[in-house]
Amino acid sequence: MSLNIVAVLGSVREGRVGGLIGEYVAKTLAGKGHTVTIVDPMKEEYKLPLLDKRVFDYADAKDIPPSVVRIQKLFQAADAYVLVTPEYNSNAAPALLNTLHHYFPEYNRKVAGIVTYSISGGGGRIAGAALRPVIAQLQMISTPNPLSWPNVTPSSFDASGVPKDPLSVKSVEAFTSELEWFGLAIKKAKDAEAAKI
Repeated sequence: MSLNIVAVLGSVREGRVGGLIGEYVAKTLAGKGHTVTIVDPMKEEYKLPLLDKRVFDYADAKDIPPSVVRIQKLFQAADAYVLVTPEYNSNAAPALLNTLHHYFPEYNRKVAGIVTYSISGGGGRIAGAALRPVIAQLQMISTPNPLSWPNVTPSSFDASGVPKDPLSVKSVEAFTSELEWFGLAIKKAKDAEAAKI
Protein backbone atom coordinates (compact mmCIF):
# COMPACT_ATOMS: atom_id res chain seq x y z
CA MET A 1 0.00 0.00 0.00
CA SER A 2 1.31 3.43 -0.91
CA LEU A 3 0.36 6.98 0.03
CA ASN A 4 -0.50 10.05 -1.98
CA ILE A 5 1.35 12.87 -0.21
CA VAL A 6 1.27 16.63 -0.77
CA ALA A 7 4.19 18.72 0.47
CA VAL A 8 3.31 22.41 0.89
CA LEU A 9 6.14 24.94 0.88
CA GLY A 10 5.78 28.06 3.00
CA SER A 11 8.49 30.47 1.90
CA VAL A 12 8.26 32.74 -1.13
CA ARG A 13 11.54 34.55 -0.47
CA GLU A 14 14.22 34.76 -3.10
CA GLY A 15 17.13 32.46 -2.28
CA ARG A 16 15.03 30.40 0.14
CA VAL A 17 16.31 27.06 1.39
CA GLY A 18 12.81 25.64 1.86
CA GLY A 19 12.71 24.38 -1.72
CA LEU A 20 15.81 22.26 -1.18
CA ILE A 21 14.39 20.86 2.04
CA GLY A 22 11.00 20.12 0.49
CA GLU A 23 12.60 18.42 -2.51
CA TYR A 24 14.79 16.20 -0.35
CA VAL A 25 11.94 15.18 1.96
CA ALA A 26 9.76 14.47 -1.10
CA LYS A 27 12.54 12.42 -2.70
CA THR A 28 12.94 10.38 0.49
CA LEU A 29 9.21 9.65 0.61
CA ALA A 30 9.15 8.75 -3.09
CA GLY A 31 12.00 6.33 -2.39
CA LYS A 32 9.66 4.53 -0.01
CA GLY A 33 7.18 4.00 -2.85
CA HIS A 34 4.85 6.94 -2.25
CA THR A 35 3.59 9.56 -4.70
CA VAL A 36 4.57 13.10 -3.68
CA THR A 37 3.43 16.40 -5.17
CA ILE A 38 5.03 19.66 -4.08
CA VAL A 39 2.75 22.70 -3.86
CA ASP A 40 5.09 25.66 -4.27
CA PRO A 41 3.42 29.08 -3.84
CA MET A 42 6.17 30.62 -5.99
CA LYS A 43 4.99 28.65 -9.01
CA GLU A 44 2.28 30.26 -11.11
CA GLU A 45 -0.01 27.22 -11.03
CA TYR A 46 -0.06 27.28 -7.22
CA LYS A 47 -0.22 31.02 -6.54
CA LEU A 48 -3.31 31.80 -4.47
CA PRO A 49 -5.01 35.13 -3.81
CA LEU A 50 -4.84 36.54 -0.31
CA LEU A 51 -7.63 34.78 1.52
CA ASP A 52 -10.96 36.55 1.24
CA LYS A 53 -13.05 33.48 0.43
CA ARG A 54 -12.50 29.86 1.29
CA VAL A 55 -13.14 27.48 -1.57
CA PHE A 56 -16.57 26.53 -0.20
CA ASP A 57 -17.62 30.19 0.24
CA TYR A 58 -18.00 30.76 -3.49
CA ALA A 59 -21.63 30.85 -4.59
CA ASP A 60 -20.69 29.86 -8.12
CA ALA A 61 -17.93 27.34 -8.79
CA LYS A 62 -17.12 29.20 -12.01
CA ASP A 63 -15.80 32.10 -9.92
CA ILE A 64 -13.19 30.02 -8.10
CA PRO A 65 -9.66 30.90 -9.28
CA PRO A 66 -8.04 28.04 -11.23
CA SER A 67 -5.12 27.76 -8.78
CA VAL A 68 -7.57 27.32 -5.87
CA VAL A 69 -9.32 24.48 -7.73
CA ARG A 70 -6.01 22.90 -8.74
CA ILE A 71 -4.79 22.72 -5.15
CA GLN A 72 -8.19 21.59 -3.89
CA LYS A 73 -8.06 18.54 -6.16
CA LEU A 74 -4.58 17.68 -4.88
CA PHE A 75 -5.69 18.08 -1.27
CA GLN A 76 -8.82 15.98 -1.80
CA ALA A 77 -6.73 13.13 -3.18
CA ALA A 78 -4.03 13.37 -0.51
CA ASP A 79 -3.58 10.80 2.23
CA ALA A 80 -1.00 12.88 4.08
CA TYR A 81 0.70 16.27 4.08
CA VAL A 82 4.17 17.64 4.71
CA LEU A 83 4.17 21.29 5.77
CA VAL A 84 7.51 23.01 5.22
CA THR A 85 8.02 26.41 6.83
CA PRO A 86 10.66 28.80 8.09
CA GLU A 87 10.00 30.67 11.33
CA TYR A 88 8.73 34.24 10.94
CA ASN A 89 8.26 36.17 14.19
CA SER A 90 7.58 33.00 16.20
CA ASN A 91 5.06 31.77 13.65
CA ALA A 92 4.77 29.82 10.41
CA ALA A 93 5.23 31.55 7.06
CA PRO A 94 2.22 33.61 5.90
CA ALA A 95 2.15 31.93 2.47
CA LEU A 96 1.76 28.51 4.10
CA LEU A 97 -1.07 29.69 6.33
CA ASN A 98 -2.76 31.39 3.38
CA THR A 99 -2.68 28.10 1.47
CA LEU A 100 -3.99 26.05 4.39
CA HIS A 101 -6.86 28.40 5.23
CA HIS A 102 -8.36 28.28 1.74
CA TYR A 103 -9.61 24.75 2.48
CA PHE A 104 -11.20 22.71 5.26
CA PRO A 105 -13.04 19.42 4.55
CA GLU A 106 -10.13 18.30 2.36
CA TYR A 107 -8.03 17.75 5.51
CA ASN A 108 -10.45 15.68 7.57
CA ARG A 109 -8.80 12.76 9.40
CA LYS A 110 -5.50 12.99 7.55
CA VAL A 111 -1.99 13.25 8.94
CA ALA A 112 0.40 16.17 8.59
CA GLY A 113 4.12 16.19 9.29
CA ILE A 114 5.71 19.51 10.24
CA VAL A 115 9.10 20.51 8.81
CA THR A 116 10.64 23.73 10.12
CA TYR A 117 13.99 25.33 9.47
CA SER A 118 16.10 28.32 10.40
CA ILE A 119 19.59 29.74 9.92
CA SER A 120 19.73 29.87 13.73
CA GLY A 121 20.15 26.99 16.16
CA GLY A 122 16.43 26.85 16.99
CA GLY A 123 15.52 25.19 13.71
CA GLY A 124 12.14 26.94 13.58
CA ARG A 125 10.71 24.94 16.48
CA ILE A 126 8.50 27.82 17.63
CA ALA A 127 6.87 27.95 14.20
CA GLY A 128 6.23 24.21 14.45
CA ALA A 129 4.58 24.63 17.84
CA ALA A 130 2.40 27.42 16.43
CA LEU A 131 1.28 25.16 13.57
CA ARG A 132 0.02 22.33 15.77
CA PRO A 133 -3.24 24.03 16.92
CA VAL A 134 -3.89 25.15 13.33
CA ILE A 135 -3.51 21.56 12.12
CA ALA A 136 -5.83 20.33 14.87
CA GLN A 137 -8.45 22.97 14.03
CA LEU A 138 -8.33 21.84 10.39
CA GLN A 139 -9.20 18.30 11.60
CA MET A 140 -5.77 16.85 10.87
CA ILE A 141 -3.47 14.84 13.09
CA SER A 142 0.14 15.99 13.36
CA THR A 143 2.91 13.45 13.72
CA PRO A 144 4.42 13.41 17.24
CA ASN A 145 7.93 14.35 16.11
CA PRO A 146 8.45 17.29 13.78
CA LEU A 147 11.55 17.71 11.66
CA SER A 148 13.42 20.81 12.86
CA TRP A 149 16.38 21.85 10.71
CA PRO A 150 18.78 24.28 12.47
CA ASN A 151 21.65 26.30 10.98
CA VAL A 152 20.58 25.45 7.44
CA THR A 153 21.63 27.34 4.30
CA PRO A 154 21.73 26.39 0.60
CA SER A 155 25.35 25.31 1.13
CA SER A 156 24.07 22.63 3.55
CA PHE A 157 23.20 20.55 0.46
CA ASP A 158 25.46 19.03 -2.17
CA ALA A 159 25.02 19.50 -5.92
CA SER A 160 22.50 16.65 -6.10
CA GLY A 161 20.34 18.11 -3.30
CA VAL A 162 21.43 15.70 -0.57
CA PRO A 163 22.25 17.13 2.87
CA LYS A 164 25.97 17.13 3.59
CA ASP A 165 25.40 16.40 7.26
CA PRO A 166 24.73 12.66 7.87
CA LEU A 167 22.67 13.57 10.94
CA SER A 168 20.28 15.55 8.74
CA VAL A 169 19.86 12.55 6.45
CA LYS A 170 19.12 10.37 9.47
CA SER A 171 16.60 12.89 10.82
CA VAL A 172 14.73 13.01 7.50
CA GLU A 173 14.62 9.22 7.41
CA ALA A 174 13.11 9.10 10.91
CA PHE A 175 10.60 11.85 10.10
CA THR A 176 9.43 10.25 6.85
CA SER A 177 9.16 6.81 8.44
CA GLU A 178 6.90 8.19 11.17
CA LEU A 179 4.74 10.07 8.65
CA GLU A 180 4.50 6.88 6.60
CA TRP A 181 3.43 4.84 9.64
CA PHE A 182 0.62 7.22 10.58
CA GLY A 183 -0.46 7.72 6.98
CA LEU A 184 -0.74 4.00 6.30
CA ALA A 185 -2.50 3.34 9.62
CA ILE A 186 -5.13 5.98 8.88
CA LYS A 187 -5.58 4.82 5.30
CA LYS A 188 -6.08 1.21 6.42
CA ALA A 189 -8.61 2.32 9.03
CA LYS A 190 -10.54 4.34 6.43
CA ASP A 191 -10.52 1.40 4.01
CA ALA A 192 -11.82 -0.92 6.75
CA GLU A 193 -14.52 1.60 7.65
CA ALA A 194 -15.59 1.94 4.01
CA ALA A 195 -15.80 -1.84 3.66
CA LYS A 196 -18.46 -1.97 6.40
CA ILE A 197 -20.78 0.40 4.58
